[in-house]
Amino acid sequence: MKKDGGERWIKDDEAARFLALNRQTLANWRFQGRGPTYTRLGGRAIRYKFSDVAAFAESRKVATE
Repeated sequence: MKKDGGERWIKDDEAARFLALNRQTLANWRFQGRGPTYTRLGGRAIRYKFSDVAAFAESRKVATE
């Protein structure tokens, strides 16, 4: 995990693992405009702020009785 200004940045495979997704599913979501926000660096490198991935996971909570 990379740090920049105190914020943790993670690679797409790490984000997929955290979200319990297949890496290709996360890639499909990027293409469809779904999923957590991300940054594209240098053409191909995809990075996610860990806080954005965690916030996305939190937003998917389902309340139970």
